[in-house]
Amino acid sequence: MKTHPKITYLLVVSTCLLPDILPAHLAAGDNDSPQRMVGRWRKEPGRAGQYNPYPDGCPPELLARQAQQYARLFDLFIKYEDVILRVTFWNIHDGESWLNNFPWKRDNYPTLFDRHRQPKPVYHAVIQSLTRK
Repeated sequence: MKTHPKITYLLVVSTCLLPDILPAHLAAGDNDSPQRMVGRWRKEPGRAGQYNPYPDGCPPELLARQAQQYARLFDLFIKYEDVILRVTFWNIHDGESWLNNFPWKRDNYPTLFDRHRQPKPVYHAVIQSLTRK
């Protein structure tokens, strides 16, 4: 990192990593705002499942992809550990994630532990990244 004579340090704060497991077109709403999506969902109750595609659990292939993505992310964190002070997770397990209720009620799976507080593949991927150092 280059230094500037008048700057002794640079603090970068990332306040939120949004690990939403829902398909991007549902999360983004095909350029719709979450408010529009919720309004459409309320007008067309038959479409509610479209906005909550995994009420019975997250498919294994998505859990595997989540693990791969977190492993790459933590590899980057380790690569730049000299400038990263900490990584903080919100919520302990999927059942208490705020993403279950934002921007509408749905089942989401963003954390390292499932609703039974058991480690998911993503947990093992993160631990592997941290111990591979």
